[in-house]
This record gives sequence, structure tokens and C-alpha cells, in this order.
Amino acid sequence: MTTDKATYRHCAEPHESIEKANEAATNFYKAVEAARKEFRMESVVVIVRMNIMHEDDEVQATTHALYGDMGSACDMLAYTFGQEKASRDAATMAMISKGKKQEEDRPSRR
Repeated sequence: MTTDKATYRHCAEPHESIEKANEAATNFYKAVEAARKEFRMESVVVIVRMNIMHEDDEVQATTHALYGDMGSACDMLAYTFGQEKASRDAATMAMISKGKKQEEDRPSRR
């Protein structure tokens, strides 16, 4: 998956209040539950982070929901963590290698 910067900026705009954020999260989870049934997904774990205005300050809230076999949630999260960590580590190593290659290709200034 890639990040669409315009969508990310739009989604990062803070909800007006805690009540509005709760309403948005509730409606989002209802849509996820309906999609789970429509597309026949046995178990689903959703983690959400959103920005909220609270007392003239922008704060972040993280919440989650589980659908289906609750016993598999930890396994699913552990698998996802491992995949994301491996992907992030590979991207980091690629950047380091690219930097080393550029350093090696740079003419010496002696």
C-alpha cells in the first residue's frame, strides 16, 4: 500500500470535538462490520488513529475494534507487526545502502 498525500492530509484534519470523533469512529466501525459481512472476512482487526480538537488543542486518539474470532486477534496483530517491521527494516537498509553507494561514487577531493 502507498500513502496518497492528499488523502492523508485530509484525513489528518482534526475532528471538531471528542463527540464528533466518537461519532465518526462509530460510523467507521459500522461500515467495517458491514464490509466484513459483505466480503466474507472471517476475522478483522482494525486500529484507528485520529486527530481531535480538545480544549483548543489538537490531540491524537488511537482505538481499535475486533470482529470474528477474538482468539486470533493477537496472532493477527503479531503477524502484521512482523510484516511491517520487516518492510520498514528493508526500506531503511535500502536507504543506507543507497547513501553508501553515493558516497563511494563521489569523486575524491584529495
